[in-house]
Amino acid sequence: MTVASSAHRSGTIDFDDLNWHSRRYGRGSGGYEQSELANPLFTAELQRRLERSGSHVIATAAQPGMTATNLMSSSESPVMMSFANVVVQLFAQDAVMGATPTLFAATADVAAGSYAGPSGRGEMTGPPGLVGRSTQAADPVIAARLWSAPEELTGVRYPLTQMHVAG
Repeated sequence: MTVASSAHRSGTIDFDDLNWHSRRYGRGSGGYEQSELANPLFTAELQRRLERSGSHVIATAAQPGMTATNLMSSSESPVMMSFANVVVQLFAQDAVMGATPTLFAATADVAAGSYAGPSGRGEMTGPPGLVGRSTQAADPVIAARLWSAPEELTGVRYPLTQMHVAG
């Protein structure tokens, strides 16, 4: 089970600079969005590889929606922190509700490769359910390329043939 974010919808994967060597990683850089896009891509590719290996294990993902946590407390911008605090107070669900999509994706009888999140207003709040993902987050070509990139960078291959589970 992979935890993602609706921020994946505005992300792009820069394969020419995956490790952010030529870009500044900070406010407005797209780094968070890129990492959040990588999560559902990873899940989709993992599921494809599990299926090819004959495994009965399934990969799922979830996003918590807009949840009242301290995520913005590390922002360097007092204006952004103030804005975020107001938005969170007005629109966010509590942390318990934010955790329910993760529990749902991990324990409910859902299809392999499913993506769970809040089923209410804009998939940002409400009870857990299956939600959509961006077209890019479901692209098998991007997912396979993203899976291969760390293997090429590290020289380590992930042997899914060893993941058979009796069942």
